[in-house]
Amino acid sequence: MQVRVNGFVWLFDELKARFKGPIGHTAAWGFLLFGAFGLGGAGIWYEVWPFIFGGSRASVANVHTAMLTYFLALAGSAALQLIFADVEKPLRVFGVTAAFLFVGLAVWLDAVKPEDDAQAFILATVGSVLALVMWWLTAGQDDGLKDNIKITPDAAVGGDPKQQPQGDLTGFKS
Repeated sequence: MQVRVNGFVWLFDELKARFKGPIGHTAAWGFLLFGAFGLGGAGIWYEVWPFIFGGSRASVANVHTAMLTYFLALAGSAALQLIFADVEKPLRVFGVTAAFLFVGLAVWLDAVKPEDDAQAFILATVGSVLALVMWWLTAGQDDGLKDNIKITPDAAVGGDPKQQPQGDLTGFKS
């Protein structure tokens, strides 16, 4: 028997589960910090470096462009992963919607870049944080990013002391 479910309710519950799912996994946090944020943001770090340590090539415009390309690439690839995955339709629609919203945000931020550099960076930072959240929602269900620690309770040095051991002492002489 098939039960009809409100797609919006299902999507909200699924996104909530995907957001909470990887929180306790060090592998997910490590990939987020070192992969998506660290190596994925290498272009931003490259452009920010002269501002931190001084340099003649320091350019606000270059940092802004690096941030736009970063969040669009990260969010776009995460959205495509949802679209191509074997998931329910509401999740695919969410992926398509997110892709269009991120493209629109990047184009808008580039076309009507605020004259105030601080405002431009705030908006690009919001886009980058949202892209990281999009990645988290997509990658959070990936088994490769779960810790999956194998604990063997019946190890030779342990086990449940209340459990009767196997075998008997027939024929044992002391």
